[in-house]
Amino acid sequence: MSTEELRERLHDYQMQRGNRPLYDFFVETLLPEYEQDVDRWVWANDRVLDLRPLWVQRESTAPELAGVLTLTPLEKAYKWHYGLDKDGRVLVARQENENDSDLSLWKYEEGRAEGVHYCSYDMNSIHYIQVSECIREDGRIISHMLLSGHEVDSEEYEYDTAGRVVRITRERNFITPEAERERANKLRLDLEHINQRRVDMGLHTGPMPTPKVVPAKPDVIVLEYAASYDDKGCSQIQLHSEGVDRVVYQRK
Repeated sequence: MSTEELRERLHDYQMQRGNRPLYDFFVETLLPEYEQDVDRWVWANDRVLDLRPLWVQRESTAPELAGVLTLTPLEKAYKWHYGLDKDGRVLVARQENENDSDLSLWKYEEGRAEGVHYCSYDMNSIHYIQVSECIREDGRIISHMLLSGHEVDSEEYEYDTAGRVVRITRERNFITPEAERERANKLRLDLEHINQRRVDMGLHTGPMPTPKVVPAKPDVIVLEYAASYDDKGCSQIQLHSEGVDRVVYQRK
């Protein structure tokens, strides 16, 4: 797996898309190709079937409550809809909310999985496409790489003798810091617009906060996760980054 190969895949999708809106391209062109191999659908209340090991424990705000649902939820906002193949592998992962949406599509080959992903944050008019690749050896995921137009996000996994992930090394490489500055400026302009709308509607009663431009992130951010286990499974995950250690998951 290389960044150049992923960039070529990203370019191919962009060429295939042409001038169509990105969401329409995913839903009308790509999604039907993947849905035809779906054997069954399940709902979950979090991103519990992500291919990246321990992702919910690392990223969820309520990992203890995350799980697959036995019934179709009445309220589908912020729920995940997964399409699985006959081997139980995720082909489609989708979440649709009022102001944002995510759609991930996966194909599997011997020893690897290729993904293409749509992300949208409509409140800030931000939407983009990503491509990814997940590598397996001896039935274990050993690496995962995700690439967009502004970032390469890669992970490598180490296992103990029991086959449990004990260390994750994640590197986020921001291709162009200018892209982060542009995004920060866009968020600042959005805040100014929202504040002005509140004034126009007579909802503003106090001093308007001064929008702050978030500085561009460093070119590379390295995060190292160490997982601990007991007889009930993963009990704790500790994150080391920029010389600081902190617990990001502690089983209750």
